[in-house]
Amino acid sequence: MVISNRDRLIQALKSQITKNRFYKFLRQLSKYKPYFLYRFIDWLRYLKSRPKGVYYPFPPYPNLEPNQKDVGLVFFCGLGDYLYSTPAIEHFKKNNKHVKIYGCVSSSLDTANNPLLGELLKRNPNIDEVVYYEGKAKRYWKSYDFHKVKDSLPKDCVVYPVLYDLHISIKHRVTTLLKVFGVKEELPVPRPNIYLFDDDYNKANAFLKEHSLERAKKIVFLHLEARSSNYKYDQPLELIKGLIAEGYKVVYLTSENDEALEMEGCYKVFVKEWNINESMALIKLLKDKAYFICINSVFFPVTSALGIKTLALYIFDDISAFQFFYPNLYFVTPYKSLQKRLPCTNYFSPQAKDFIKRENLYYYQSNYIIEAFKKMISA
Repeated sequence: MVISNRDRLIQALKSQITKNRFYKFLRQLSKYKPYFLYRFIDWLRYLKSRPKGVYYPFPPYPNLEPNQKDVGLVFFCGLGDYLYSTPAIEHFKKNNKHVKIYGCVSSSLDTANNPLLGELLKRNPNIDEVVYYEGKAKRYWKSYDFHKVKDSLPKDCVVYPVLYDLHISIKHRVTTLLKVFGVKEELPVPRPNIYLFDDDYNKANAFLKEHSLERAKKIVFLHLEARSSNYKYDQPLELIKGLIAEGYKVVYLTSENDEALEMEGCYKVFVKEWNINESMALIKLLKDKAYFICINSVFFPVTSALGIKTLALYIFDDISAFQFFYPNLYFVTPYKSLQKRLPCTNYFSPQAKDFIKRENLYYYQSNYIIEAFKKMISA
């Protein structure tokens, strides 16, 4: 194997750096991931990829000049991430009524981005125009390549990426987004906002009429899969049968047409045939009589926006669930450290027999979910 001069130089530099005591100190310090170091590393990653003339959210963003006419808010995220940002966008527009706000969406469907976000932005009254750019995901999500966004915007447009922090010191996903736009961090945070067109209700109204759900008294929505984590719950049949036995009509949001789930009392909504706005319209029409059971997905912020009592099956083996907390969410998690950060009435702690862990994802037993759901109803 031939070693190039460049590789020899890199090896020599690494050798010298390793011997440096200050470097050793920083390396030891990084094990504890203090917030300032996290932000500094984040900042370096972003500077490497950001286009010229684009601000990095080392919060808050600077105030706009009085003569500034155009601002581009750049998104490269999932639908739920956007919903958490709606209070911040509303505040930003309220304080900058003189500017035209462009919602910039990546046209790429990748690990960081969902292009369907553009349809949500078109309904947001605080966004004046939606434009698409050709983006590309990188290994680290905040290093997303969006340098082509400037091609879709006016020449003197100020560009603000809509980003958030994931560090353990962050109190809530919404507080970190509000801070970017100069809003004081306060708890409880404002709920997400949902904006819909009148036409979005057409399919939902037809669905309710077809299945006579307007007269149903006990309804529960189910959503048990996620694109970003490739998660799919493995006991939907048992769970649906158990809920029907408790007297509930089950509206199952799913991407697959499983004939085994064809039964009286179960009404399937194929999310490939319903867009997200139509699904939210259906949920909104039933919000006063329905409950929700879902895993980590866009329906955490959707149900929080509508105030629907939700059994939130937290599937990840990490501590960040408290950053999504709203009073309507009742978390199921075996992660002990997380439980200390949630209100005592808003979580359920399953025993080892109540779940299976595969590849750092939790799969809860259907009988435990039903018991937790009944406790949530009576809470």
